[in-house]
Amino acid sequence: MSRVYFNILIYLMPGEEATFRAYEAQAMPRLAKYGGRVECMFTPDHVTDGFELPDEIHVLSFADEAGFAAYRQDPVVQQAASLREASVAQAIFLRGKALVYEEN
Repeated sequence: MSRVYFNILIYLMPGEEATFRAYEAQAMPRLAKYGGRVECMFTPDHVTDGFELPDEIHVLSFADEAGFAAYRQDPVVQQAASLREASVAQAIFLRGKALVYEEN
């Protein structure tokens, strides 16, 4: 079974970065319990014309869809949800599976 990947485009509410960091501090440590991990997090500095530049992009992966669903229902993550809601204006989730590049 291949891992499930999530690219998350995060648009923060103005002035709420500290609130979002507080959410991450509570929720991120819970990932591993459900087979999840942070693959990469970055602040983009360019976007194609016509698209709004997100404040951050997170790439997460889970062993399977059930792990992601269980993570979202974790009591600690649920308790921190108010911090997420107070700081995130929009989050766009792109879900997929990894491709394997084979050189000819």
